[in-house]
Amino acid sequence: MEGSVISKILTAINPKKLSVLISFCLQTLTRYRYLKVHQLKSSLNAVYFHSAINQVIFKNAYPVQVDELCIICPRGIGDTLIVAGLAGKIKKQHNVNKLQLLVKPEHEFIASVFPSVDKIGLLQNGIEYLNADNTFIIADQKLAPNNYFFGHFERFSMANIIGFNGINMFDCYKALFKLDMQSVLEQPKEPNADAEEYCKRIFIKNSLSPLKTVLIATGANSVNSFNALFWVSVCKILKTKGYDIILNSDDLAHELSAYANHINIPLNHLPAFALMACNVIALRSGLCDLLAIYKVNMVVLYPKIKWFNGSLLEGASLINMGFSNAVSEFEVDAAENHSLELFSYLYSWPQVG
Repeated sequence: MEGSVISKILTAINPKKLSVLISFCLQTLTRYRYLKVHQLKSSLNAVYFHSAINQVIFKNAYPVQVDELCIICPRGIGDTLIVAGLAGKIKKQHNVNKLQLLVKPEHEFIASVFPSVDKIGLLQNGIEYLNADNTFIIADQKLAPNNYFFGHFERFSMANIIGFNGINMFDCYKALFKLDMQSVLEQPKEPNADAEEYCKRIFIKNSLSPLKTVLIATGANSVNSFNALFWVSVCKILKTKGYDIILNSDDLAHELSAYANHINIPLNHLPAFALMACNVIALRSGLCDLLAIYKVNMVVLYPKIKWFNGSLLEGASLINMGFSNAVSEFEVDAAENHSLELFSYLYSWPQVG
């Protein structure tokens, strides 16, 4: 067993990293005329052994079949959704019979909504997939059967052109997987009967009507939310129009308690709930990607910030990425706590109560 592991480690030698180590040693010897043992040990561990050992651990934990490509998705909901939604195109483009996605346990549902994903594995705590410089530990990753591929952008990669000349995040993912730039996401599976029944019970229990219920999503992992004053203003407009408001997160639950009913709806039931509601108002997040592919009526708010090489709206517009035409998109300056364009739009909604 020990010999097998050593053999795998030696096979995993990365010539580029080995050249970096040799260069470090030569520079140190030239400058100081000696190389301390602890310097060499630290460099060996960081540049070579640590990475190689992690490769062995990773591959032993997540073995692949000869006709299977395994794509690792350790990032957010939106990133995992795009990879899963392109699974069919990836398989066809790279002659892969089976595609496995390795995802965070809380994102298992995201991978499950697309028919072309054949297998879903769950990333385990304690198993590393990234090096210290944000590069993938498996140096020989390939888009081919019996291989692994990192389903995200490494450091100093093409992600830095998002927002430049109309290039969006979806374009970069298509380029990452070497797909036709006209590729679109696969149609998701319809919400199952259990999800629909669960949501019907929520509507009945809380005396909600599909024609007068708005779901608001105030939080995101990758961008900062607007403050409570802004969301209170949104809620006040909705209330004057007669709408019931459901807040689906702990974020701002206390501040909005006078206007919104706080209900934690599981991720796997959210598409069904949003389809039953009359609208969703959400800060741009991965949740928006999920609801967009189900053609949910949605108002999406983009903080006015620089995001890679453009604005967040330029780089992540759901309309420009082709995910949905059932959304209305607004760019909002968080510092102002106000948006005349957005508020005017909400005032134009029909009175329901």
